[in-house]
Formats: sequence, C-alpha cells, structure tokens
Amino acid sequence: MKRLLFVLLAGCVPNPAPAVNAQSALELRRAGRVNEAAGAYEELLRAEPRNATAWWAYAELLRHDLRRMPEAENAYARAVESDSGLAGAHHDYATLLAQTGRLEEALAEVDAAWSAAPEGSALRAQAERLRTELRVRKLDATRGVTSPRE
Repeated sequence: MKRLLFVLLAGCVPNPAPAVNAQSALELRRAGRVNEAAGAYEELLRAEPRNATAWWAYAELLRHDLRRMPEAENAYARAVESDSGLAGAHHDYATLLAQTGRLEEALAEVDAAWSAAPEGSALRAQAERLRTELRVRKLDATRGVTSPRE
C-alpha cells in the first residue's frame, strides 16, 4: 500500500526549482559572461515558462548583447503574452519592431506600454514620445519620405 501511495504521489511532485534564478543570470550578464547568462535564462525559462520578467530580461540580453534579433523578438512576445501589464517590455518590444520597420505592430505595442505605464511616470512619457515618432514615420512612409532613422 505504501508503495502504491508513493508511486501515485511521485507523479504529483512539481518540477524541481531551477538551479539558477533571474538574479544569477543577471549577474552573469553584468560580468560579461553573456553566453552563460543566456544559458541561465534558458534553464530558468524551461522551469518557469510564464515568468514574464525573465522573458523580458532574456530578450534584452539577446537583443543588445548577443544581437540575435529573431530570438529577441520571440522572447519579447513571450514576455508580453505572459504579463500584458509589463509596460517596459511592451515599450522595448515596440522599439525592436520599429527598428525592423514594422510600424503598425510597433504602434500596437507602444499603445500597450502607454496604457500599462502608471500615469505621470517616465515610462509613460517615453511611450508617448515613441508613439508620436512612430506616427510621424508612418505618415512619412505613406508620403514616400525617408525618415532620418532608417
């Protein structure tokens, strides 16, 4: 009977905690050990696939340190899917989309950033500036004008 109970309970044990956490991954990044940091984030995200802040931090690492843009885009998307109220992730995702010329998608993300950011915050002001810039770029594109940022 004990054996049967053990077998039944063993199937109910949650996944063990990952050997790394977001702080250790961040420390590896700060130390310039970016490939190790990427591995640490990947391990963490396998264990915690809905950890929006970890997805966001991983996206930033992929984008700025490793220059792996398609993977960064996917990580930003996972971050905002996991927590739609993560204003900073929406903003950073919008800037990546804008860099690739996907202005409509970038505008949608910056609108989400603006909505999620606290009223009067610096992030809301940044989102408003980016929204204005993207609208001007979109208007210029319809007129055939090349933006200085392109």
